[in-house]
Amino acid sequence: MKFQIVKWLIVFYINLLTNIATSQEQMSTYVFKNEKSKHFTMPFKLINNLIIVPVAVNKSSTLQFILDSGVRTPIITELMSEDSVLINYAKRIKINGLGKGESLEAYSSTNNAFEIGKLFTPNQDIVVLIENTLHLSGKMGYKVNGLIGYDLLKDVILEINYETRRLRFHNPKFFSYEKIKTGVTLPLYIENKKPYIYGSVTLHNDTVLPVKLLIDTGGSMSLWLSESSDPRITIPSNHFPALLGIGLNGEITGSLARIKALRLGTYEMLNPITSFPDSASVSQVISVDKRHGSIGADVLKRFKVILDYPNNKITLIKNSNFPDEFHYNMSGIEVEMLKGIFTLYSIVYIQPGSPAALAGMQKNDQIFEINGKSVSDMELSDINYLFQTKDGKKISIVFFRDGERKTAQFKLKQVL
Repeated sequence: MKFQIVKWLIVFYINLLTNIATSQEQMSTYVFKNEKSKHFTMPFKLINNLIIVPVAVNKSSTLQFILDSGVRTPIITELMSEDSVLINYAKRIKINGLGKGESLEAYSSTNNAFEIGKLFTPNQDIVVLIENTLHLSGKMGYKVNGLIGYDLLKDVILEINYETRRLRFHNPKFFSYEKIKTGVTLPLYIENKKPYIYGSVTLHNDTVLPVKLLIDTGGSMSLWLSESSDPRITIPSNHFPALLGIGLNGEITGSLARIKALRLGTYEMLNPITSFPDSASVSQVISVDKRHGSIGADVLKRFKVILDYPNNKITLIKNSNFPDEFHYNMSGIEVEMLKGIFTLYSIVYIQPGSPAALAGMQKNDQIFEINGKSVSDMELSDINYLFQTKDGKKISIVFFRDGERKTAQFKLKQVL
């Protein structure tokens, strides 16, 4: 039995981890359409450090999925008015993830055909969120329909080139490590269908701590650490409260700070921006996998990454991004795109005491112009980049509040 979702809006942003409560979960297998193929390459969109790839579902609409190694079963989070997707008969389930809210209701569907480039599977389970709780498209400023991770990655060796924005899917039957002459290859631990790596962090008080970290290609941040995972992990005195992201169960709040270093193999990265989520936001996942935290795409983009689930290995080869400093939003506002007849950008969070807050800006203000340029000519990624540029940069914003045109001026302020 089949049903069709047409024009049904159903459904970073950071750390979307899923525990799917299905009574039965079958194993999909992705194969190369040409079994003799050694590899193939496809481009990807890089938005807010996240990889977006086209996925054809049951030979209907091609959807845009975030490649998220923190996700097990693919999730359809949102469908646009132009999307028409045929999926198999589904049953209602409840799912949990990061955030402070209650479990979410969703549909679970089996035996769906997925195509990604030259890869294919006829028996993919998927989960379809009933409510649009994540608003991924708005937070990304780009159409996003869902997330895909383990079910795809377990069957291939994936080479991620963040510089050229290309993925190379290798057939494990033909892959050889003899051709890799640089970088470092480390053990990859797959637990409960999620990838982990061991490294170390140098904390603000010079404590060097071995850590177990989730590799999270679906998190745009650099690093997060949980205080509840080890008593030696504490928030540095120089920090500020922040909205760290949105998980399946609601907002992820906490603090942003810097630690002295993150080390993976022989590579050491200095002064990474580090998220310290409130314990209520991550208690469910920390208690399950006994990890200290996660590394996200702001770290991974500094390397060519080879994820090898079949052989439990990860290879990191530093690229031209490696020496870049770790940046953060110095304005104090988080902006989301509202899509309608025309594009609007609205403030969804404002940090108390931040430059934008002190200039009088508020949540739900709609931004019309930044530094003399209409936001209709700007991508959300352009706005986010502008707010990270440099300490002391002048920002002038024209915005609307309850239909009234207002202006605000402030300077970006680096506090970390």
